[in-house]
Amino acid sequence: MVGIGALLLAIAFIAGIYWFFMARKAGKIRDVPFRKPSEIQQQGPASADAKGQVSCEGQVQGQPLIAPASGQPCLYWEFELVRQWEKYNTDSNGNRTTSSGSTSVNTEKLGTVFQLSDGTGGVSIDCTKKPDTDLKTSHSSEIRIGMLLPGELQFGNLRTQVPHLPGGENVKGFKGVEKIVPFQAGQTLFALGKLTQGQYGPTLGDMGWSSLMLSDKGREATLGSAVKGAKIGMFTTAGSGALGAILLTVGIITAPAKTADATTTDTSAAIAAPDSSAALPGDTAAATTTVAGAKPVVKTTTPVATGTTKATTTATTTATAAATAAATAAPTVAATAAPTVAATTKPVTKVIAPRKK
Repeated sequence: MVGIGALLLAIAFIAGIYWFFMARKAGKIRDVPFRKPSEIQQQGPASADAKGQVSCEGQVQGQPLIAPASGQPCLYWEFELVRQWEKYNTDSNGNRTTSSGSTSVNTEKLGTVFQLSDGTGGVSIDCTKKPDTDLKTSHSSEIRIGMLLPGELQFGNLRTQVPHLPGGENVKGFKGVEKIVPFQAGQTLFALGKLTQGQYGPTLGDMGWSSLMLSDKGREATLGSAVKGAKIGMFTTAGSGALGAILLTVGIITAPAKTADATTTDTSAAIAAPDSSAALPGDTAAATTTVAGAKPVVKTTTPVATGTTKATTTATTTATAAATAAATAAPTVAATAAPTVAATTKPVTKVIAPRKK
């Protein structure tokens, strides 16, 4: 229960971060001035707010880039090369274990500057840095590695050299993933960023502590998506946090009680089952005979004449019969008193002297 509570609190923490960023994004879209591209071109910095931020929506114009792996036209692309590996380890017991994973080798990025126009004027958009937008996966492929490493790797139209391989890893292959901001002539984009005077006139770009915002959904749809994400994050944070706190508290409170009950049970079991196998120093085979219920008889004989042999035999037979009868008649008393008798009863020595002739 404690583990589940801790897991829910971790989920609540992650959801809280998501909630914060989505709520901030929605607030920014709502609060930053929304202008036409021609108005920004004409008014310049006066069209932005006190922080120099402004948003606009218009049709894309300009020369696109060509994505290296897929060959698709785009406004921005990034290509990530991932190394897939296995490692063999030996634990303290000498058992061999295998672990696998992947490591990002490097990521190449490239963007362009284009314009958003409303037909009467336009504003430049600097997309040379990664924007805050939903990137489209335009290419993804894997290359498996055998005994021999190839000289180069090819992912779609992209060829690249095999990167340096670290020691201690068994490289199984490489994966290449390309993501882009697609370009379509005449498509409409929404942009929000910091307005500066650039090489191509008034230009929207990244805001230093946050990236340029781009969306092909338009301003209203982008705002609605951010508000929805913020609500999901809020409810997830509240629900997971409350339930996790309850489970964690109950688990902490009930854990000591269970431990105490287990300790009491173990102690009772130990008291109820004494160790009857313990023997005191000095106990002999005579004590074993006493547990069965009969008093041990130690017969000491001395050399006698031939005439006394019959008497000795008769005495021994009589003692054995008496011991057997005592063991049969009182089994319960013998079993209960066994530990005490075994520890305290002294053997009885019977001496048979020779008869005088």
